[in-house]
Amino acid sequence: DARTLDFFTRLGFTTEGSGSRAGGPDGPDGPDGPDGRTILRNGEAVVVLDARSDLELRRPAAAQRPHVAAICVRGDAESDLPARAQSLHWPVVEAMDGGRRVRATRSPAGVEVHLDGPPLDRTADASSDAPSDSGGWGALDHIGFAIDTDRSDAEVSFHRTLLGLRPGPVSEFMDPAGRLRSRVLQPDVGSLRVVLNIAVRAPGVPTWTGVNQLAYACTDLLERAEALCRAGAPLMPVPAAYYDDLAARLDPAPGLLARLRRLGVLYDRDEEGGELFHLYTPLVAGRFYLELLERRGGYRGFGAANTPVRLASQAATPWL
Repeated sequence: DARTLDFFTRLGFTTEGSGSRAGGPDGPDGPDGPDGRTILRNGEAVVVLDARSDLELRRPAAAQRPHVAAICVRGDAESDLPARAQSLHWPVVEAMDGGRRVRATRSPAGVEVHLDGPPLDRTADASSDAPSDSGGWGALDHIGFAIDTDRSDAEVSFHRTLLGLRPGPVSEFMDPAGRLRSRVLQPDVGSLRVVLNIAVRAPGVPTWTGVNQLAYACTDLLERAEALCRAGAPLMPVPAAYYDDLAARLDPAPGLLARLRRLGVLYDRDEEGGELFHLYTPLVAGRFYLELLERRGGYRGFGAANTPVRLASQAATPWL
C-alpha cells in the first residue's frame, strides 16, 4: 500500500541497502522487493512491508490491511524458543521470511511470532535503556497488543510461559469508546517489554485485536521531534490544555514547557526524578500507531498519566 510506505518514509525510514528514501527511484527494487517485501530502516529500527497475498502466505483467511502481521523474538543461545513452545503445546509451524524458512507460533491474539531471531548476546548490557547514538531511531522499547477480554488470560499465559515475562503494573483508563485495562509484562533479563491492552466496549462496538503499538527508543527526542516537524511527519496533535495541566502538575522549566508545547511532545517524571519524553503518530487504518520515546534518569514507566490524552487525541484525529 503506497500510503503505508509514505507513512514510514515521512518518519525518516529509508530502503535498506541504499541511501534513497523508502520507495525512491534509487531503491534496489522499487516499492517492493523481488519477493514482494520492502525492508525499511531508521537507525536500529527495522520494518518489513509485505505486499504478498494471503494465498501466497498460506493464511487460512484474508487479513485486513495494513496491520502488523508478525514480530520476531530472539533469546540467548540457550533459550531454544521453538522447543520450549512445543513442550508447552503452543503450535509451531514453518513460515517463510525473506526466502528462508523460520519456525513460528501464534499468540492467542492472532499475532504470528517468529522464534528464530538471531541469538541475543548476554555479554552485552541488556539492562541499559539507552539506544546507540549512531543516528536514527533505536530498537523497540516495547510492543502493545490489543486483546479482547475472553483471551486475556490466555495471552498473559503465552507471554509468561514462552517468553518468560513477569506481570507488572495494571492500569485502567476511560477512552472515548469504553474502558481500557493495560497490563505490563517485563523480563528479568533483556529488553523485551509487552503491554497488553484489554478493551471493554459497549455491545456492537467493533474491537481490533493484534499488535496496536510499536514504541521505539531514541536519544535526544526533542531534537528528533524538531526534525520530524520540519519534515512534515504525521504526528498526533496534542491539545493545548494538556500543557496547562502539565505546568500545574509537574512544573517543568518554562523554556522546556514552551518547547514541549511547540513540538507536541508529551512528558512525565517519576518520584526518583526519571523523565520520559514521547510522541505519537495518529492511528494507521485504525489498527496501530508508532511511539517514539526517550527515557532519562532510569525512568521505568510508560507514561500512564498521559494515556487519557493520547486516547482522546487519537480518537479525534483522522486515521492515516
